[in-house]
Amino acid sequence: MRQNLLLLILMHLCYSVDASETNLVIKQKSGGETILELSSNPVITFENDIMLVNNDFTSIYIPLDDIDGYTVTEETTGINAVENTPKYEDGHIIFDRIKNGQTVFVYTIDGKIVSRYKGDNNGRVDIDMNTLPKDIYIISTPGTKIKTTNK
Repeated sequence: MRQNLLLLILMHLCYSVDASETNLVIKQKSGGETILELSSNPVITFENDIMLVNNDFTSIYIPLDDIDGYTVTEETTGINAVENTPKYEDGHIIFDRIKNGQTVFVYTIDGKIVSRYKGDNNGRVDIDMNTLPKDIYIISTPGTKIKTTNK
């Protein structure tokens, strides 16, 4: 199973043009979903019956018998992507330069998606950190990644 999974992932990734805009999505039978941005330099290895993924942010362990499948998605951000600098206001993290429909992900430090936000017609995404448990989070936009602590 592990050789087939790794081979399928590697073959699929060979066709990706721009890793900075490509995500590997691992779907789990338990209902979870792990999304890895390929620009985070993930390294996939196998130990016994566990798939181990290390990237620039964290290490993720997924039992092989819990893997339901995977997909590779691409987000087109355009040729001249603009860096997004967030504003911090009363427990909110606000981005003003997200293109309409682009996705902003909030991850836990162990790589699990907590929430997703889409840029509105004005290019705005408002993340209310007050609604999230106290933890360390990675917020990923098409042009920026930030690490924040919710205290």
